[in-house]
Amino acid sequence: MSKNKSRPSKPTIGEIIGDSSDSSRNRVKGVKTVTMQRTWSGPLPPPEIFNQYPKEVQEAIIAQADAQMKHRHKIESKVVASGVANSGRGMNYAFWLTLTMIGAGILLVGMGHSTAGLVAIFGTGSFQAGNYLLQKAKEMHRTGKRAKKLNKEHIEDEQASAN
Repeated sequence: MSKNKSRPSKPTIGEIIGDSSDSSRNRVKGVKTVTMQRTWSGPLPPPEIFNQYPKEVQEAIIAQADAQMKHRHKIESKVVASGVANSGRGMNYAFWLTLTMIGAGILLVGMGHSTAGLVAIFGTGSFQAGNYLLQKAKEMHRTGKRAKKLNKEHIEDEQASAN
């Protein structure tokens, strides 16, 4: 004995949308959903929206964006100048401190305290050399990370444009 299992029938398009006319009796084979998302970043709206504004409003938006850009450039210039000044000041202090310690070491050696004098001379020089090497290693590490990131982005861009 075989049992006939009846499958539930697929709804018709008319049943889904509530239309019972004969033209809507086609069976639904699948439903597709299409989603579109669009983002925009920047001081100006997307061109198709921007072009819908009156000419006076467009000019005001551009003037505001230009003023904001000039303001940001001014702030960034001050930050860079401050960083350069701080770096120069730090190097200046390090130079005079190192020179003072070496001078004190020479003075101690001259007074007969050779151990303390040599520690002052070579300890200061060793500290400065170690600090220099440490900073160079950090800089190379940062530069290497940045280069790897840029290379990865470049490869991803090429792959995206190939597809």
